[in-house]
Amino acid sequence: MMTEKSIRDTRGNGHEASAESKQLAISLKFHYAETLRNMTLQETLQTIAEVWETCNR
Repeated sequence: MMTEKSIRDTRGNGHEASAESKQLAISLKFHYAETLRNMTLQETLQTIAEVWETCNR
């Protein structure tokens, strides 16, 4: 699991990364709570990893 410290370490700008991470978490919870409840943690993490890959090619 990514912690606030690990986000800061990988992005190099802790404050912004932390705010972006929180914003993403809130957005996912608000818009996809039902979907997330119906997925396993492993499925959720795999999906997020796939999305991240498409954004970072």
